[in-house]
Amino acid sequence: MKNPPTLADACVATALDKRFNGSIVPPPHKARQNAFCAVMTRVSRARKFVLDVKMSAYLAELSVSFWRGGLRKRNRMLDNVRQMARLPHELTWIELDFSNGYMPRSKALGSLKVQDIHGNEPPRFGWLLEQHPKIETSFRCIEARSATNPMFAGRAMLHPVAMAWSSTDDPLAYREFGIEGATSEWVVGIEGYLNDFVHWTSAFENDDAAVDMLKSMEPPPGERHPGWEMYCLPRLPVRDVWALLATINDLPVTFEHVEPARGYISKGSYKKFLKHSIVHLTIPETRWRKLIFKTAAILRRRAHQVRGHWRIDWRARPIKTCEHIWNEQMICSKCGGHMLWIAEHQRGDASLGFVTHDYDITRNDGTVA
Repeated sequence: MKNPPTLADACVATALDKRFNGSIVPPPHKARQNAFCAVMTRVSRARKFVLDVKMSAYLAELSVSFWRGGLRKRNRMLDNVRQMARLPHELTWIELDFSNGYMPRSKALGSLKVQDIHGNEPPRFGWLLEQHPKIETSFRCIEARSATNPMFAGRAMLHPVAMAWSSTDDPLAYREFGIEGATSEWVVGIEGYLNDFVHWTSAFENDDAAVDMLKSMEPPPGERHPGWEMYCLPRLPVRDVWALLATINDLPVTFEHVEPARGYISKGSYKKFLKHSIVHLTIPETRWRKLIFKTAAILRRRAHQVRGHWRIDWRARPIKTCEHIWNEQMICSKCGGHMLWIAEHQRGDASLGFVTHDYDITRNDGTVA
């Protein structure tokens, strides 16, 4: 497959390519490549949505203009959007036109550039979004992009570090991938947003495979300019995913369902390119800013009850490797970490309605108490 029509097709081509699928990879790295290709193969099973050029540019506008105001206002909006960011399907693929839509608009708005370690801009970006199989409010976002190396034209790359969040104020089901000094600010891309319900996680089931891939992405010592470590992390913040998922139902869009007639030969058999839906934005650019303000007003969160829970004090975060000894104030005598008790309370705007949650307590034998 030389010229796949979508990034999703490029992911499938990558999983079939012997250079990536472990067929000719040295034994120490086979586990890494097998995990890599397992993720690429899942793209073919996902419900796929492709943003057109206008919709991709609008997402860049949303990424910059949606979070106006002071720290308190931004954090409240981020929390509202996080809690409304749920998937239309358990396994969903979303890709955007990066070089023609998202990036030009980001540059026009003065946002940061997104390049690879050699300064190249990938033509397309995509997210594989997964709902946890047991906890329906926990989600993982794995970022993929077009390969920028001419040697791998028509192939896709993915970041071994993924982004995870909970759409409720309950603990995340996906384990955190430890990165020294990293906070939720890094994942969301907005300074001052410190939250226990979003963090980095591994894109693979095995963290060792993610660590191995991160090491393979490190540039030679002579090319390690300041900030090179950031190239090993997802380049688009999770706030873009949240904003899109939370607002898509309120946007004037149309969906064009595509069933490709063309295909390719793989392992002696003919396969068609992947079915997908193209998302078209139907309003002119002059009305984008007004639409953003309108959707921001809609996203005020309805009132809901929050259960009492323990929260990590971001000013004195416990060390994960410490065998904690907590005193009465919930301060660890060994590492100095601090836990805060957040009492049960009501959050949100009651004038928009009230949301209630029911919780089932399950015994070890699988029965509901």
